[in-house]
Amino acid sequence: MKNLIILLRAFNDLIKSNRFYGKLIISGQLKGDFKYNTIQFIEEKELQNHIILTGFVSESDKNYLYTNSLMVVYPSLYEGFGLPVLEAMSFGTPVITTNAASIPEVGGDACLYFNPKSSEELADKIFLISTNSLLRRDLIQKGKLQLSKFSWAKTAKETIDIYKIL
Repeated sequence: MKNLIILLRAFNDLIKSNRFYGKLIISGQLKGDFKYNTIQFIEEKELQNHIILTGFVSESDKNYLYTNSLMVVYPSLYEGFGLPVLEAMSFGTPVITTNAASIPEVGGDACLYFNPKSSEELADKIFLISTNSLLRRDLIQKGKLQLSKFSWAKTAKETIDIYKIL
């Protein structure tokens, strides 16, 4: 996961200040130095009881995580598209993501955005979603509307239209 350290710092701040009581689940494979640095941070900050590293997850496990999560945090610095933002919306899960690159175009007004270099701003957004059920419901509703703007059929049609022009 790109920019994972910002999420880890934000989560650490929330735990140490008693502003969040859930667990952070980090799904996907971490490799090499990236994995080592993540585990080292977790151990140094004594977060072992608060963070779950799943490693690779199957599609059904990924769907389970989306369905049962309070929120999805996508702290990426750069994405060509940002499919996980739409995946989370499709499961009715509120999204916090960065205001970087193409992500705001994908998320529209259905996400909370933060500066990808600010763990403090991210911590505030996580706290806000975890404590404000009205905001969560609003983001879920906006997510359904935003998701309706995207489909594989629409993407295929637009791609074919481009080839027709050429």
